[in-house]
Amino acid sequence: MVGLKAHCFVFPLGTADLVDSFFYTVSWRLEQKRWGNRFPAIMNELYQGLLPYESLEEADLELRMIKDEMSYLPHTSGIWVYELRSDPPPREIGENKNAEDLSETFMTNIGRNMLDEFKTAIRVAKRYKEPVKMESIQDPIIVKVRYKEYDESAERAWIKKKK
Repeated sequence: MVGLKAHCFVFPLGTADLVDSFFYTVSWRLEQKRWGNRFPAIMNELYQGLLPYESLEEADLELRMIKDEMSYLPHTSGIWVYELRSDPPPREIGENKNAEDLSETFMTNIGRNMLDEFKTAIRVAKRYKEPVKMESIQDPIIVKVRYKEYDESAERAWIKKKK
């Protein structure tokens, strides 16, 4: 299981194969198979496991561009990568069957849009002036016990009360 960590929050994404499928799709469909040439913060820094605080603005802009460009591609144009032949391919696990375009295709293991999870993790990291890490995480049930699950409405209420 792979997830994003920002401050004390964890954002589960899915299996390593599913996450790799997302990144390969970006490279093949949006960067003409030249990894990181258009989206270096996302494809180079974040994919390697650490998106520094200084690169968060650039990564946010890149994600908006990725989402916009994916919205013009059919949902069937994802590149599905998987290593363990005994497991079902990522397409059967993390694909939104109701997607209208490629930007809606990749779903996390808990049913959220993967692009939205990336954006939320970046927003949280900006708020706390910390990096985003992408790494192997434990099962999401255990993650909820060890880390807070991010709740934007609760955080807004806390910030409002603080003022």
